[in-house]
Amino acid sequence: MKNFLLATLLCCFSLSAFAQFEGEIQMKITAAEGGGTMAMFVGKNAIKTEMNVSAEKMQMQITSLMKLDNPNIIYIINNKSKSYSEIDLKEMEKMAQGMMPTKATYKVQKLGKENILGYDCDHILVSDSDDQIEMWIAKGLMDYETFKKFNQGQQANGLEKALKDAGVLGMPLKQIASKGTANETKMEVVKINKSKLPASTFEIPKGYKKTEGGLMGAGMDMMPDEAKAELRESIKNMSPAEKKQMKEALKNMPPEQRKMMEQMLNEK
Repeated sequence: MKNFLLATLLCCFSLSAFAQFEGEIQMKITAAEGGGTMAMFVGKNAIKTEMNVSAEKMQMQITSLMKLDNPNIIYIINNKSKSYSEIDLKEMEKMAQGMMPTKATYKVQKLGKENILGYDCDHILVSDSDDQIEMWIAKGLMDYETFKKFNQGQQANGLEKALKDAGVLGMPLKQIASKGTANETKMEVVKINKSKLPASTFEIPKGYKKTEGGLMGAGMDMMPDEAKAELRESIKNMSPAEKKQMKEALKNMPPEQRKMMEQMLNEK
């Protein structure tokens, strides 16, 4: 729950929701280390998100696209470099399981009911041994399926089961992680506009070239040079235990991503 960029992905939701909703959802993200906005475009056969975030010294524009006819692939589109990357969600799940082998136990506390933008929400508090997150979950807009896909590590660690057992699976219209602390991150839906969007909304622009390396390649492609240097330095300064954990996770990475990470781990 602590990772800011991972937390923003909580706002990416449901494939099966396409039959329920078409249109645009706008969100606001605020955090001590950064913030930004996200626009989600939902069609009958695809969903696209456009995210503008700043985290510490890094500013990023991230566009992602998922199509119903190929739901295990997310396309990350870089308009600046006119390129795109393909993220295999099954491979992403393997990587997440390698990074977080220990199952967490989540507790869900129901705090009441509230109405946000015309939708009835369950107000809950989710906690584990380390963190807590306050959520306002609506059931009448979208469901939980794409949240699982974007957040494989969290579902593997028991969050989905805890929410399901509490009867509150749905779309968070507002959430606050680590409330009242220096790491507080808040996300909230600020506008919902139902409308039919043109098919071109959900296409990769013509002429864009594919970037290899999957998730790692997409991330490196979007990072400014200063951020790339900081990432390499942080990997270089990892403790032996952290490097060991990273090497275990590498076993589950696709060959191209594994090669890229091994090069950074072995840099002197």
